[in-house]
Amino acid sequence: MAHHGEKPEQSLEDMEAELSQPREMLISEEEMDAERLPIGYRDYCAHLLVPLNRCRQECFYLPWKCTHERHVYEGCQYEEYKRRKKWMLIEKEKLKRAQEKQA
Repeated sequence: MAHHGEKPEQSLEDMEAELSQPREMLISEEEMDAERLPIGYRDYCAHLLVPLNRCRQECFYLPWKCTHERHVYEGCQYEEYKRRKKWMLIEKEKLKRAQEKQA
């Protein structure tokens, strides 16, 4: 049962269909190269890291500055984390079903 503000549980097939939709990067390889983003940060949130890094450089990395940019970037990272967790749940469930069929 879903609590207030939560989405109702999806079936495994619905989750897999949702996660298998093609996604598009919002920043190009060339732009990431120009911004000198490390390889480890070149994910689907990279387009939000660019303005955050610029703000940090302009504000000398003061912790009370760039809070909006950091909040938006960290929100994107959290959504990516939830997406990966969902994908792992799907993979574990598929493996469990395959093992049950063999038994």
